[in-house]
Amino acid sequence: KIRGYRIELGEIEANIQQSGLVKQSVVIAAPDGNGNKRLVAYVIPTEQYDQASLKTFLQANLSDYMVPTIFICLEKMPLSANGKLDKRALPDSSSFISAEYKAPETPTEQKMAQLYQDILNVERVGVEDDFFEMGGQSILAMRLIAEIREVFDFPLSVRDLITSPTIAALSDIIDNGNKDKGLLVALSKIKPDQQSVFMVPPVLGSSLVYHKLAQILERKGLNCYGLQHRGFDYGEDYDADIPTMAQSFYEEINTCQPDKDQQLLIVGYSMGALIAYELVKVLEANDYSCKLVLMDRGVSTPKTLIRDRIRNPYNEKSAPEELLLLHLEATEIRFHPKEEQRVKGLLAHNLSLTETYTQKGKLKADILGIEASITNQRNKMKGWKSFTKGKLTHCFVEASHFKMI
Repeated sequence: KIRGYRIELGEIEANIQQSGLVKQSVVIAAPDGNGNKRLVAYVIPTEQYDQASLKTFLQANLSDYMVPTIFICLEKMPLSANGKLDKRALPDSSSFISAEYKAPETPTEQKMAQLYQDILNVERVGVEDDFFEMGGQSILAMRLIAEIREVFDFPLSVRDLITSPTIAALSDIIDNGNKDKGLLVALSKIKPDQQSVFMVPPVLGSSLVYHKLAQILERKGLNCYGLQHRGFDYGEDYDADIPTMAQSFYEEINTCQPDKDQQLLIVGYSMGALIAYELVKVLEANDYSCKLVLMDRGVSTPKTLIRDRIRNPYNEKSAPEELLLLHLEATEIRFHPKEEQRVKGLLAHNLSLTETYTQKGKLKADILGIEASITNQRNKMKGWKSFTKGKLTHCFVEASHFKMI
């Protein structure tokens, strides 16, 4: 397994052969400089071989996690004394980043390259090498963002890194201020004619929590987008209330997906379920067809607000700190100490919104309510039936609230 996914090396090798660009290939899982496994393809190229073309072919036929990170060209495969492939004699891949290395040139690129090398623990990084393809996980991503802000005194965002993961692209943002100001980011490879999924963030404010889920849904042929709360990045004012958040997200979706013939899949986890409900109200009012997936959040009515205040009295000072610790314990997301204060501010704001929000009106959309089975409040998703004219399907997953995604 790599990053929790079962890898079929034979299937990858078969697809490499089907490309017609190589004579022979072997794929192995080898450790990078951090000890994390990554896929390495050793190939004997044909005269038509082009690494970019091969990678594009594989990306069109395999899930992203099954596309090799490194491609190493050989004149011949090493063989043992009995004529079989000797994998132990294959060249060491730990220092390889890309067969098409392009050196950093500008001062910004050179500083960025050093940050990539230090954080990814590799010897060399080209300006077109992808941070995530090199093994960058969400923990390392937050560390890189913190380091960039420290070195360059520039408010780089999570969204910037996801959409521009190469040194060249990030350097352009830093040097020219070409930041993406939107609240929407692609969490998967986007392909035409596939159904789109829009994932609404929980109280933490970032769709990074959906990263693993997006990889699974991508295998099912879905285009996955994540939304982000205003205020998660520097220099942004918070949305005033949950309906305002929904309106902001609608504007992003309407720009990204103007075709109203395709049904949209809207996913909301925890507080994100309340925002997703409001978002679907706005989408339906603008002639979109939706299906709603809500995860482990009950309805918010005057009655439930009173009940929840009795069960879980809100402490304005301690709640954001405690909730952040729970999220960090359950996910791979980590924040620099300077980042934590800003995120705690957003958490406090979002918690205060859930203390006063009550929902009104029925949707047309069918709802799938997914509930964590390890909970003190069983069957909380059933209340959603009162808020849709469509069908409510209610199911459980064997997990706690913070571990279910």
